[in-house]
Formats: sequence, structure tokens, C-alpha cells
Amino acid sequence: MKARQLWFIILLFSILIFACACSQKQTKIQPNINIKKLTWNTNVEKYEANAIQYLYKRSSDGKYAWITKVQISEDYKSNQLEFPEEIKGSLLVCIGYEATKMGENKSDVTYNVFGDALVDGDDFQYSKTMKKIHSIVLSDSICSIEDNTFAGLYSLEKINCPKALKKIGAGAFELCSGLTKFNIEKNVSEIGLGAFGNCEKLSEIYVNADNDKYCEQGGLVIDKKQKQAVFAIPGREKIMISNGFESFRKGCFATCRVKEIDLKSDNVVFAKKGNYIYRKDKKALAVGVVNGNTAVIPEGIEELNQDSVLIGQNISKVTMPSSLKCLRGAWLDMVPVDECIFEFRSKKPPRLVTLSKDTSMVPVGQKIYVPRQSIKLYKKWMKQNGEKSKIIY
Repeated sequence: MKARQLWFIILLFSILIFACACSQKQTKIQPNINIKKLTWNTNVEKYEANAIQYLYKRSSDGKYAWITKVQISEDYKSNQLEFPEEIKGSLLVCIGYEATKMGENKSDVTYNVFGDALVDGDDFQYSKTMKKIHSIVLSDSICSIEDNTFAGLYSLEKINCPKALKKIGAGAFELCSGLTKFNIEKNVSEIGLGAFGNCEKLSEIYVNADNDKYCEQGGLVIDKKQKQAVFAIPGREKIMISNGFESFRKGCFATCRVKEIDLKSDNVVFAKKGNYIYRKDKKALAVGVVNGNTAVIPEGIEELNQDSVLIGQNISKVTMPSSLKCLRGAWLDMVPVDECIFEFRSKKPPRLVTLSKDTSMVPVGQKIYVPRQSIKLYKKWMKQNGEKSKIIY
């Protein structure tokens, strides 16, 4: 009997020790800190382990670490890279290249955390060692993945989202063309522009149901608080627009591969004509999918503005509807090419609403087709805005 009691006491004591250890680890990997409010030492320290050298800096109180650069030796044999949870007693909470703190000039160059530079605007040059990295394991203590951290890592196929992660910086995973899926955990509250740009195989993004800010709907990641579509999942060819948001963030459809767009019939904000979505209230174009060379904006749409977007790889001509009444702000940015022919069907030139002095409101140096009877009106329209284009009727 005593032996059984002793065994029971030992078992209970072991369970308590295990529970305490788990509790300590849970607290350890999910620090309740605000990265933006931390102050960091300027001196960069080095830490080496398993043929990997980490350049890092500590917070002023020494509690936290920020890895600013990772250098992998040619002797590194694994195709998986695992980030440490701690570096010399400091909890790792941030990763990302920060050249200005390392005595380097990055004013006109973009770098990832491996120190690889973005070349010619759309390509990274990185070492042979990095080309074999297919998997990255991030410690759950990481709160922030800074801008461009893993950009250009073409070979990357798998990476986890840390439990404590709050920020995914702009371009953080840009050009990670081997990535197929990603989980957004519940603490993520900031996703930068183009965070997953040009991830052409990324077709699945799962957002934790307990995330207060973001959710995924029909191929779009939605900011529930701002009621805004943040970005289209880049590998999806079809998206569905449902209720729950009222606008699209700038760059929402950049580098995506959408070929078809649909709309739920009960949508209260948007309406659909063909492959074009527009706002019901202003009759302003929101987004259109162009599968050929010519974008024919449907009749009934009255406004094009700085938020209007055309998705297409080979657009060479845009035909405006006769119903067009207003061009607002940087509407020309809706066309993803530098040279394009514009055909205006309205007899009266549309009203121009300027939002910035630096914004060109009419096509410059392009061919413009207009109705024969309206050529004088359009020439006057162009002259009043100080621009020259070849007007054809």
C-alpha cells in the first residue's frame, strides 16, 4: 500500500514539474512585447552554430535579440535552416536585414536577411548554399519578420509562422516562387505591401480563426477592422468577392494570376459586369480582369480613379465606356504597362479631379482614339492639362 502511495506521489510530482516547464516555455515563446517601442544597441555581435554565422544586436536591456544577417558556410549540409530561440541568453524576437546599422548603404538596393541584393528590380543574387535551402523553421518567439527578409529565396518550399508573430513586413516573402502554402497565426496584426508578391505557386493561405484582424475569403486576405481586402492570394486563378469589406488596398492585386473574378449575389457594396467589378454607389471601377490585349470597360461605369485596377499581363489598349464621366486621382496607374492606347467613347471628355499636383491626369505621349465629332473638345481638354498625345478619330 505504501509503495503504491509513494509511486502516486512521485507520478504527481513529475506531472507538476512537467506542467511548470511547459508553462515557462509557453511564456518564453510568446513574449508580450511591442517591437516598435524597444530600443536597440547599435553594435552588432556575432554568434556561430552549425556552420551558420548570425549577426545580431540586443535590446538595450539585453533581454531580446534581433538577427540582422545570416551567413551560411559552404560546409552546411542540410536543406533546412532552423533559427534559434535564444542567442546567448537573449530571446530572439525579430529577424530582418538592417544595413544602416551595419555601416552599409542600402539607399538604392534591397537586401534580404542573407545579405543578397535585389538585381534589376526583379531578381536576387544569392549563394549556391542558399539555393539548396527548401525549408525554414522559425522559433515561436519571433514577433517581427522585417521587410524583404526572405525575398528572392526561390528554393524555399516550406516555412512556419511563429506563434508570437505580429508583423510580416513589406516584401518579406517576395519572389519565393517555390512556396505553396502559408499559415497566418492569430497574433499577426500587420502585413506589409507585397509581402507575398510574385509567389506564383502560393495558392493556399490559412488564417487562424482566432485572429482578430485578418481572415481569408474567396482567395482574398481581408482586414476585418479596416473592412479592406489586403491582398489576393498570388497563386489563385479565381477569386470570389463576398460581403465583409468595402475596398481594396493599393497593390492588392499586384503580381497575382487571377483569370476569373466572381461576386456573391447578395453583395451590398459591389456589382459585376462580365469580369469587371465596380462600386454601386459611385459606379466607379474597382477591379477588372483582362485575359486578352484589350480591356473593354463596361457601359454603366462612370468613374475611374486611383483605386481602380486592371489585371492582365499583355494589356495594350483600354476602351472607355460612353458612360464615363470622371477621372479621379492617379487613375492611369490602373494599367500595369507603360505604353497603352486609350479609346474614349464619350462625346464629352470626362471631368478631371486632381488629388496631387504631381499626378498626370491624362495619357502622355500615347495614342488616344476619340469620337470624330468630339476631336476639338478632346484637343482642348488635352491642351488645358498641358499634355501632348496623338489624338486619332
